Amino acid sequence: MTLFQRYQRLNVWNKLGVIASILTIITFVVWIISKDQNLTPPAKKIIQTSVNSPGSVQIGGDVTINPDPKLEIQKNLRQHIRTLLAQINPEVLEQVDSGAPSVTAFLSQKHAGTLSDFAEFPEFKNYLEYKSNHSVISGSNNHIGNGINDVSDDGFLNGFVLFIKDPLRESKKSK
Repeated sequence: MTLFQRYQRLNVWNKLGVIASILTIITFVVWIISKDQNLTPPAKKIIQTSVNSPGSVQIGGDVTINPDPKLEIQKNLRQHIRTLLAQINPEVLEQVDSGAPSVTAFLSQKHAGTLSDFAEFPEFKNYLEYKSNHSVISGSNNHIGNGINDVSDDGFLNGFVLFIKDPLRESKKSK
């Protein structure tokens, strides 16, 4: 029995289902083919006649500059670390500048993640080292010891001990 003979034996609703299935498959295949073509945009060219150069032509394309944010952070890593410490809590930066060898701070997930991102730069160890003290607090106004809480106080705060290096401190001459 051929497919056409089987199709003829179906009732009206089954025939409609077969036609709808075939159209769905065809639509899906056309969508996949057209989607692949849209992934590669056509090359754009700008043609402009040169000034004071009769008959010459300049050809240029679209130029997109995407600066690497990591490069900008790396150039100003010390300042980015100091800004982060001030965002965590201004008291942290005050203790850093007062000469404290270490500071215990409880950081939000956001600030702990940023600190971890900064730690990927080789120069980071010249300014700061840190390790978890395995303490976690939750809720506003909760404290453990003399730790300084993150002012954002978003959810759980994870405890870290920050070991400060002298190059991170604000020099007394600039005060």
